[in-house]
Amino acid sequence: CKGGATASATDSPSTSGGKKKGLTVSLDLIRNRVKNARYRFKRIVKRPATRPDPEEVRRAEKRLQRFARQDRDGKIQLLFADAAGFALSSVQPYAWQSSDQPLHIPAQGHHLRLNVFGIFSTSTQRMDALVFEKSMDDRCVIAAIDHFFAQRSDTRPVVLVIDNAPIHHTNDMKEAQGRWKRLGIRLEFLPPYSPELNPIEMVWKQMKHYWLRLSAFESFARLRAEVYRVLNAIGSEYRISFQ
Repeated sequence: CKGGATASATDSPSTSGGKKKGLTVSLDLIRNRVKNARYRFKRIVKRPATRPDPEEVRRAEKRLQRFARQDRDGKIQLLFADAAGFALSSVQPYAWQSSDQPLHIPAQGHHLRLNVFGIFSTSTQRMDALVFEKSMDDRCVIAAIDHFFAQRSDTRPVVLVIDNAPIHHTNDMKEAQGRWKRLGIRLEFLPPYSPELNPIEMVWKQMKHYWLRLSAFESFARLRAEVYRVLNAIGSEYRISFQ
């Protein structure tokens, strides 16, 4: 709809036998009334089809708040882990475009995908990640966690928050958890269907929709290079306020 246009209601018979006068309404007026009613035209957000148990979520929130205080006091290191996928067709970025020469992204490589497993600290904004050009499975998760803790210098006990994906509960993962526990690393599983409790989800969202440059979607090689560039710049060039 273009601003300034009008909509007219046709004359119709009234109950008294006469005719109602036509009504002319500005679309700008309708648009302003809708905005005043606190409606916004924006992307519809996806959320899990099944909602988590509210009481279980409240208990998880209290545990996370306690861990955050312990992290601030230097008693533990609180970290958040999750995986994200990047493909040429996964995100269609927004960009200012000329109506005469609109921008185009080549449709290619839809079968190619980068899977990233990240470990993120909200207090330091540090991101450690491994990138896989294969399907994410429990071996990838174990390799990523092992890689992170092999080069870690912090000696505090660790609480690693992670979701309840099936690959996090395999026999190999249970065996690895026993090994990590002996090293002072505890996995804290979030309630099912509650990604909003994991701050790293916001990092993935910012990365996909805002931090990746438009050139990343020109080819898979550029996407790979851009994903590595952004991952290495999180905490310095790219930061998020979680207050």
